[in-house]
Amino acid sequence: LLITLYLVSFGLLTKPTLYLSDFFERNKGAYYDALTIVRTSNDIEHWLKFFLVGVAETAANGKLTFENIITLRQRSEQRIMTLGKRAKVGQELLKHLYSQPIMNAKQISERLAITYASASTLAKNFEEIGIFKEITGFKRNRLFLFAREFLRPIFSAPARKLRRQGVRRGDRLGRRIRPSSEVRRRTETGATPSRDQAPQ
Repeated sequence: LLITLYLVSFGLLTKPTLYLSDFFERNKGAYYDALTIVRTSNDIEHWLKFFLVGVAETAANGKLTFENIITLRQRSEQRIMTLGKRAKVGQELLKHLYSQPIMNAKQISERLAITYASASTLAKNFEEIGIFKEITGFKRNRLFLFAREFLRPIFSAPARKLRRQGVRRGDRLGRRIRPSSEVRRRTETGATPSRDQAPQ
């Protein structure tokens, strides 16, 4: 988080949308290995390569996610336009779903300032066009989810595309940031570089 805010403060990012913590968590072993190599061998280059791989993967994933959010909005709006006279209030409900993807009829009524009956009808309409999925199975006190079946194909796309592009972690990540044989020897033996060997 501090790294992202640092980049924002220097104008390198306009908003704190680079979530590097997820990359570090998913590559925890490589993360600690990189820190250990810096500590034992003064090999800061290894850490920088690891960090930049994280920036590249996170930025690529973030870009795809933003593109898919736009696609989600466009698809949702197209479906809502089929509701005829209810399309306008449907568009208003859609705006609220981005910040609150699970709602009941009472909450819809309050958010849109419409009657409970109108909110229930609108929720049913959203269910019919595939935007809502009722998740309780009850006839009363029903909860509606911004449908998983509608979202899954859109938000699973970044992972598939990253795999095709070879940006994913694993042995590809290992090859990108593999330390030199000399650095590996020092790390395994616990040796530290002499003053002459240490980077200036």
